[in-house]
Amino acid sequence: MRLSVRTKLFGSFGVVIALMVVLGGAAIVELGSVASRADYLGTNSLPSIDKISDVRADTANYRRYQNRLIFATPEETPKFLHDMGPYATDATQVLTAYAAGANGGADTRLWRATKTEWARYLRDTAGSAQRSRPAIGRGRLRSSRRVPTSSRS
Repeated sequence: MRLSVRTKLFGSFGVVIALMVVLGGAAIVELGSVASRADYLGTNSLPSIDKISDVRADTANYRRYQNRLIFATPEETPKFLHDMGPYATDATQVLTAYAAGANGGADTRLWRATKTEWARYLRDTAGSAQRSRPAIGRGRLRSSRRVPTSSRS
């Protein structure tokens, strides 16, 4: 069968249009899949990231005040002790509240480890700035800086 050039052109354009319609339909179906993944991330991951950010800020501020306490004058010490307390409380509360949002598995295991390490850090560094003050007075700055700025990994 012999087809004219016109028929061949119309046929090829028809095939291209049909392929575009199929491709467009597949893209729309995939967009629905992407939307469901975005909903999952927004529901499960973002609240966790927000809480992690809060804990990170509170612990950084708490440690900043610990560092300030080392070099504080006796007049500044009560103010710094008063100001740093809420940061430890807030970090502990956010870590406790995170339990409800932990998704099990690795998330729960990491949450427990973090909460344990934070409690250990608070226990180990309680009063460390006051203990460091005599060392500073005797010129032993290295030993006095070690306790409040060390990190456990």
